[in-house]
Amino acid sequence: MVLSRHDGSLVRYSYGDWRYYAQGETGLWHGLRALFLRSQGTLGRRELAGPVDTAQILIQMQVGSVAILQLQAEAMAVDTLIQILDGIYRDNLASRIYRAEYDLEFVHHPRAYSLGYNSNRAVAEWLQSLGAEVHGQALLSRWRMAD
Repeated sequence: MVLSRHDGSLVRYSYGDWRYYAQGETGLWHGLRALFLRSQGTLGRRELAGPVDTAQILIQMQVGSVAILQLQAEAMAVDTLIQILDGIYRDNLASRIYRAEYDLEFVHHPRAYSLGYNSNRAVAEWLQSLGAEVHGQALLSRWRMAD
C-alpha cells in the first residue's frame, strides 16, 4: 500500500512473514511453514518520490505490480494510519533488514503472521482504517472495487 503525505511525499508499506518475506527463505518448506504455522510478522517500508503518479509509482516499486488502484480517503485517516505504521517501524528498528529484490526495509511487526492474519488481512484492515468497506474473508487475494 502506498500512502501520500500532505507534503506530496509517498511511503509504501507491506506486511508478511518475517522469514519468508524479510529474510528471503522462500523455498517450498518455508512457504508451507509461513502459511500454516504462526510466526513472526514483518512490516515493510520505503519512502517513494512524489507526487502521486501511478506510472512513476509502478517504476519505483520492485515487485510485479500490474496496476495501481487510486483511492481517495480523508486526510486525517491517512495521517493516522501513517503514524501507526511509522510507529511500528520506529519501535522495531533494531530488527531492520533491507531486501534489494523488494527495495524495502523490513522490521518486526508486533502482530504474528498466520493463516488467519496474513498480508491480505493486514491490507484489508488498513483499507478499513481509511474508511473503505471490506466485505468477505480477506484470506485470499480476491479484491474487488465497488462502484
